[in-house]
Amino acid sequence: MFLKDVADIIFSFPQKSKETLENNWLWLSSSCLQEDNRILAPQEENNFIPDEGLRVYRGDVIIRRVQPQFVNYISEDKDYMVGQNLAIVRARNNIYPKYLAFILEANLGCLYKDMAGTAVPAIKRGSFDELDIGDLPDMKKQCAIGEVWWLLKEKKKLSQRLLEQEKMLMEYTLKRLVKHRGNGHGR
Repeated sequence: MFLKDVADIIFSFPQKSKETLENNWLWLSSSCLQEDNRILAPQEENNFIPDEGLRVYRGDVIIRRVQPQFVNYISEDKDYMVGQNLAIVRARNNIYPKYLAFILEANLGCLYKDMAGTAVPAIKRGSFDELDIGDLPDMKKQCAIGEVWWLLKEKKKLSQRLLEQEKMLMEYTLKRLVKHRGNGHGR
């Protein structure tokens, strides 16, 4: 089965406005997408014409078109749009969105099959459309696989955050101990 049979693939080519728009809209750029499903703050932009077709919804999978190494799954509705060089892969009813994200991430290398010799490999529509995702398991199995994939991403993200918090706490404690000793109160 091909990706085009189970998902809508939306390439983002926002139109630039000839004049500065009155309202700023939030736009995702390639730099906003990080590994382990982290998404940095979208940027306010008033030079692109807003397009409802580029709005991000819960269940969407966002992928860079230029040198993608991971996918980003959108776990809740957001009020922003995808900018240039990004694609939205939106699951249809016959595939569980998190399972789709897992399949896409597991097959990123296959999207590059006709990129040999290009200076900056960008994935073409045909590569997305013709990506063979194999036979779909039943929905119960798709849900189980998708949820395990998602939980592993969340665990890694939370573990990283815990490490950062522990480091900050340790640095604070050490600074406090050194300051405390420096005042002659450390005996």
